[in-house]
Amino acid sequence: VNAILGRYMPQLADRLRVVAPALAPARLQATLKLDDDKAGNMAALDVSGTAGGMRVSLNGGGVADLAALNLSSFRMLGQIDANDASTLANLTGVDRVVAIAKQPGMLRLTMSGNPFGDVALTSTLSTGSLMASANGTVRLSAGNWPTGNVSLNVARADFSPLQPDGGKLPVAFTGRVISDGKQATFDDISAVIAGSKVRGKLTASLAMPSRIDGAFDVDTLDV
Repeated sequence: VNAILGRYMPQLADRLRVVAPALAPARLQATLKLDDDKAGNMAALDVSGTAGGMRVSLNGGGVADLAALNLSSFRMLGQIDANDASTLANLTGVDRVVAIAKQPGMLRLTMSGNPFGDVALTSTLSTGSLMASANGTVRLSAGNWPTGNVSLNVARADFSPLQPDGGKLPVAFTGRVISDGKQATFDDISAVIAGSKVRGKLTASLAMPSRIDGAFDVDTLDV
């Protein structure tokens, strides 16, 4: 699976390679149903099982053309329930900035649209110490960063990994991420960081090394 992802979605493949040990052993069952092999017929995919300490459920369907290996539209609902939410944090990459305790967690993802065009996205990640959601529209292309416009809402989080002393750093914020594939803009930021209100905008290039520009209004700041 990772070898295939590496050709078309290298960023996701790199992330999966890091968390692969936490996904073993994987025991999954998949069922694919096709009404017909002609264009314009419905296809449905169901996947369920376990991966590591996580329970996986995926249900999808769309209009397929089997002969052309094309899927013109689809809708997918996926959910991962974990006994240890730190595994979910590793899978999504949020462990770099957010502290996640060993407690149950859930990741839910809904996608719909044209897989070769704009896709509507809704996602929720919840644990005892983190509550975050995202919704918007994205466009995926092989080997490139996604483009689109996504609104983020983090109701609660602890950004202690960013603290030099590892002390708690409670954060809540809303904002919007706009990406053109070359740079990402984090706009309409409205946050409360350790009790201080923060508003502003941040832009970062997606190429390495990255250039970051931003401007913020802050009530108080402990430097």
